[in-house]
Amino acid sequence: MRIALIVEHVNKKVAFAIGDEGKGIVQSGQFPLADLPLFLSELKGKKDVRVALISDKMINRKFLMPPTKEKLIKELIRRQLVQLIKAEAIFRFREIGTALLEGVTKKVFQVIGTDFGLVEEIYALLERNGARPSIITTYPVPLSHFLRSRYGEDKVIAFVELNESYYITVIKGQEIRIFRHLGKKSLDELEPGMGVEMFVKALLQTLFYHKQEFRGENIDILVLSGKGAEKLRDALKEELQLEVLIHEDDQEIPLKGLHGLLEIDRRTCNYNLLPPEAIEKEKVKKTFLSGSAVLLLLIAVITFQHARLTAHYQNLNYFRKELEKSVTKKEMALKKLSKEFIAFQVEKAQPPWPEVLFEMSALVPGRIILTSLSIERKGELFQGEAEGKIVCENEIEGVELLEEMKRRFDLSPYFENVRCEEDIDEEGMGFKLQFSVPVKGKLNYGF
Repeated sequence: MRIALIVEHVNKKVAFAIGDEGKGIVQSGQFPLADLPLFLSELKGKKDVRVALISDKMINRKFLMPPTKEKLIKELIRRQLVQLIKAEAIFRFREIGTALLEGVTKKVFQVIGTDFGLVEEIYALLERNGARPSIITTYPVPLSHFLRSRYGEDKVIAFVELNESYYITVIKGQEIRIFRHLGKKSLDELEPGMGVEMFVKALLQTLFYHKQEFRGENIDILVLSGKGAEKLRDALKEELQLEVLIHEDDQEIPLKGLHGLLEIDRRTCNYNLLPPEAIEKEKVKKTFLSGSAVLLLLIAVITFQHARLTAHYQNLNYFRKELEKSVTKKEMALKKLSKEFIAFQVEKAQPPWPEVLFEMSALVPGRIILTSLSIERKGELFQGEAEGKIVCENEIEGVELLEEMKRRFDLSPYFENVRCEEDIDEEGMGFKLQFSVPVKGKLNYGF
């Protein structure tokens, strides 16, 4: 359910319309502004409340600005509005084109705004009575939407609305050019003759001002609406050379902008004057809804996964038993292998003494005596070192014997990295032999 409220501060009245999706406007009327809390309290169910304001501190006009940053343009507009309405302003603006002024190209902005305090007051009043508004704007915005949808997007339309007060609005497309409050009395209450003449004169002055302000651009259609429209058309026949229409509805709606206020999409409304606190609450609400949606999605995914796991439980149980059998077999194989591996490592850690001694006995000449022999494992090699003495008649013979032994070790396929150094002292001729032997043998790890 959508509720459109037009708050007329000029005469302390509220015009309303209640729209139901698929049924159009189901109820409309007017009541004093003081009765607004009572009206809201009588509404039941979920409500989408939209508000349009009519106030003497209302701005609906275009501004010409030099091409500059948006932040600076916003501040320049704000200062001009404060000077115009003599109060802090809340406003929205939108670029609608460019204009060439004295050889300089300037940007044209449509500016919609009003007294910031008035908007806060209306918002607080509605919120206290359980109705948080989705749109707060000025009345010409929804009225412009209504006129464009009924009479065309590209025409200059002047719309005169005759209610308990009467207003004139001039628009072209999305540009709101003029909105004026012409009087508080209805046309029927004006005195015949002078009263009607004064009203017609004020109307003609507004149309003339439009022609002067917009460089001779004429009004395409003049539309009259409300009580006394026929009387006003007769009075204008002799004064105007343009098409004058009377707007007719199937229902009696106090102000036609109520149609537009119900139809506007709040998500794309460019001139929504909701105060900052309302915008923050809307952000929190969206964040909460987004978080809730994500949580629900997460719960759905978990539920789906749980269902899948439950459905496959029997298969998983079967696979578990088969896996246990396989693991048992592997464990038996590993136990057997571990024993072999330990035995192999112990075996590998010990030098191959029989092979070393056998090979050395064949390579060492008969007059060379070994006095010490040591072997230790270093990585994949056994490093060996031997010391000894040479029994000979002279040093030359001892060197020849030592060279012969080294030659034999170098030719041996068993020993590697052979080095031999002689050592001559008072006791005779000795030597030091260094060699390495590869670690042989491999263990099969296959299962």
